[in-house]
Amino acid sequence: RRARLRSDSGIEEGQGQRNAVIAITDGHDNAIENSLFEAQNPRILNNLFPQTGSFLTFDQLLDGVMEAEALVYPVYLAGTNQNIYVSSSPGAAASPTTPANQNQARITETAERQLQELARVSGARMYTAERIEDLKGVFDQVAAELRTIYSMAYSPSNTNFDGKFRQIRVQVNRPGVALRTRRGYYAR
Repeated sequence: RRARLRSDSGIEEGQGQRNAVIAITDGHDNAIENSLFEAQNPRILNNLFPQTGSFLTFDQLLDGVMEAEALVYPVYLAGTNQNIYVSSSPGAAASPTTPANQNQARITETAERQLQELARVSGARMYTAERIEDLKGVFDQVAAELRTIYSMAYSPSNTNFDGKFRQIRVQVNRPGVALRTRRGYYAR
């Protein structure tokens, strides 16, 4: 089902609709890359990475996802991050052990971890595609999953709608059932 975008770039929920966002990304935040690589070799930085980055922190992004009534399915383009090594000096062979390349490995690990967390807090899951050609299979899997999602209603006993985040836990007593849920909700 479709979500409509509001003018403030939020997701406008349709009555009774299931909303999902598929984000195809390498997961790298250029703001992080720029700060780590700048100390290593600013001349190489300017040639490799654009001077842009996130305007939100990752925690702010997670808060927004927790407030949204949408599942977020990150599709991690893993093949775009493999073996990107920068030589430490002109004419020298690139090595994965240089400080710049160790930073690249840390950035990639952080990207994967953050995409997993993004999916988890929305109640979805992360997919991985090695190549662009793999995306069709990913889209088919997301579509199949969206057809098997159940919605549950919850009426809290605490009627103080103070805007605070409240955790909830859902348990299933049926063996073999996979369960992914949101961690909670904002009391509004």
